[in-house]
Amino acid sequence: MPAGSNSYVQVFFGDVISSPVVITGAGIDSNLTAYKLEFFSIDPITETNLSSYANGYIAGQIAFITNTLNISFDSARTLARINGSENGELDLHNGYGKIPVEKIINEALPVELISFTGKIIGSSVVLNWETATEINNYGFEVQRLTHNNGWDKIGFVPGNGTSNSPKYYNFTDNPPKVNGEIKYRLKQIDNDGQSAYLNILTFNFNNTSFELYQNYPNPFNPVTNIRYVTDDKQFVTLKVYDVLGNEVETLVNEIKPAGNYNVIFDASKLSSGVYLYTLKTGEFSKTKKMILIK
Repeated sequence: MPAGSNSYVQVFFGDVISSPVVITGAGIDSNLTAYKLEFFSIDPITETNLSSYANGYIAGQIAFITNTLNISFDSARTLARINGSENGELDLHNGYGKIPVEKIINEALPVELISFTGKIIGSSVVLNWETATEINNYGFEVQRLTHNNGWDKIGFVPGNGTSNSPKYYNFTDNPPKVNGEIKYRLKQIDNDGQSAYLNILTFNFNNTSFELYQNYPNPFNPVTNIRYVTDDKQFVTLKVYDVLGNEVETLVNEIKPAGNYNVIFDASKLSSGVYLYTLKTGEFSKTKKMILIK
């Protein structure tokens, strides 16, 4: 961060003692959790007359006055004024000390995601995303959620490590045929194994794996046509029942390729009345009513 910049923000997790910020000089006797450093430019106060930064927050209010904050994520010298409470939550030594910053964060900065979009092309879903910057980015795990059955890993796209220029990614998924929502999300993984979840995309699908049509003619005597459609090779049953639920005839009971089918039902041996015919395939079933009049 060049001197004179208006602000500098950095976020990391971990306790102060074992965090990548190495503290010397002032005493420290707390295993304090650090979550945010936010520096704002103030008037120069040091002998070098460089811009300084103030107002750092570490699990509370701890002010940092920095001599130079030309941070390249490699090194900098910081003069710290630490205000600590005595209640144990911020049990830090009051006074002054020097903090050589070996590396402000040991873990990767979150990838700056510009966009995450997708579209349905045929039976596939094409996902596209763009990053503005990346640091220590191992890559992206692509996950899918179907019928709220939990997130499944469906693929991985390698990242670009550390980059300050836009990077473009895409991934194509062929999801299972479902009716309803399918969700996608990205799990960004650092080279050190740490990870963060990014945006979620939702798509609505209306995949009908079959269709059963009304018989024709209806009413009929004694022959009628029953038409159905399947869009995939699967086991199909088509049965006729009376109004009491008794099976009176099986018209189809076999594996059928995708296609349009017409079945002729001959009710010569049946009495006049209302009958039901049911198509079952996979997890789905559909029933319609027909009337035989003699």
